[in-house]
Amino acid sequence: KVTGVQTCALPISEEKPMIALWLLACQSQTSVMKSAKELSVSPSFLDMGTAAVGETLTETIKLTHLKGDAIQVVDIHLQNLDGEAFSTDESLTFTVEVNQTETLELSYQPTVAGYHRAKLTISTDEEQTPVHEVELRGAALLPLEIGRAHV
Repeated sequence: KVTGVQTCALPISEEKPMIALWLLACQSQTSVMKSAKELSVSPSFLDMGTAAVGETLTETIKLTHLKGDAIQVVDIHLQNLDGEAFSTDESLTFTVEVNQTETLELSYQPTVAGYHRAKLTISTDEEQTPVHEVELRGAALLPLEIGRAHV
């Protein structure tokens, strides 16, 4: 979307040809600027829930175009803070087209019991907010083993 910003001085005169010249001068001095790109990433905090060790849970993050030109996602980085329980395809780069929503799939597959946290960082070509962060968490329990009772 393009918007114009224009400032011109109107000469004080009662002659009509001066007004025509002023309008022509203003039109040639109009400065044009692009509106800023804006992307919404939601949620900004994602609780993946509780999983048994070895189980895989999946959730998605939504990247929604809000305004401006199409937005390029240039980098995705996932930092596990407690073990290596979370994963996503960090090699992805893609474009979020005007008025569209893209999704990014995240997996939680704990290998040990306990609480796990991670930080997902999404970098874009936005001017105002080029980096978006999503906090992740999940909990893992040991699988319940059901055995035979000895009498």
